[in-house]
Amino acid sequence: MFKRKADICMEIKDDVIRYVELKSLDPIIVRQYGEKRLPENLIDGGRIINMAAFKDFIATCIKEWKFKRRNILFIEPDETVALKLVKVPIHITQEEMRGYLYQALGESIILPFEHSAIDYAICSETEQEQSVLLVATPEDLVTNYAQAFRSNQLELVAADISPLCIYRLYLDQMRNGYLPEEIMILQVDTLSTTISILENHVPIFMQSEQLFTQKKEWKDDLEMATDMQNRLTDLISEIQRILHFYQFSISQGKVIKEIILVGGNPFLDSFGQEMKNRLNVAIKTITETIPTLNGKSVPKQYHLAIGLGLKGVQYHVNRH
Repeated sequence: MFKRKADICMEIKDDVIRYVELKSLDPIIVRQYGEKRLPENLIDGGRIINMAAFKDFIATCIKEWKFKRRNILFIEPDETVALKLVKVPIHITQEEMRGYLYQALGESIILPFEHSAIDYAICSETEQEQSVLLVATPEDLVTNYAQAFRSNQLELVAADISPLCIYRLYLDQMRNGYLPEEIMILQVDTLSTTISILENHVPIFMQSEQLFTQKKEWKDDLEMATDMQNRLTDLISEIQRILHFYQFSISQGKVIKEIILVGGNPFLDSFGQEMKNRLNVAIKTITETIPTLNGKSVPKQYHLAIGLGLKGVQYHVNRH
């Protein structure tokens, strides 16, 4: 149980903002949660494009959700995250690592944007070098979100990436069950999709794509339904391409053994069945019911924010 007011776990997409506040971690119980659709022209591609209007929008959310002066945990927008495995000389210490990586940016380490905020994890070591996972996002993106929160008496204290949030929640569901070393996490929402690959708990690949270029609220009409199903069919072809790319270009023969399917897409269930029919990979979902204080089940679109709240929790898994 938390001994102080719990942090607010927040996810912001181009079309919606969601939050979760956890009451306890073991078992997972949600104190409160909520979402609010974003007006047009506030967020695009994960970036704030109208700071004044976004600050006003956050103020409206705070008033509606009745929290203030709280710490915020934040999920970095998928479109703005870059992952890169880099080799670092073995003599570089933990204390020196961040400075070494920053110095290498733009020289031996090339990223798709300038002025990056970075984090890293050491994946493995040999006698000569360390294999380091570099996670980067544009520095101004993090600064702008922190500024928008701070102007509303909220403090951004930590950020994370979506694959790890989903992976933690799946580990909680599995507990001491079997989990292969190579898994894919597939997040399918209404506007976008993100495909990630993890090896032995570490994300090594992440690709985010738009399903629709326009922000529009989902409507259950024939034209939109047909368009969505066509795009999801194309997505399966892209998944097949990435599975092949991983096996023959990244892992030197290893194959993905499980795909964890999550997201808020209205066709998620039928899409999962189509994946089972067309892919020779086990398709898994997060099936565990997560309750609130009054015993109601939390909708699945909040799984990502709940997984963010599990940051720092350790789990044991079995490997065959």
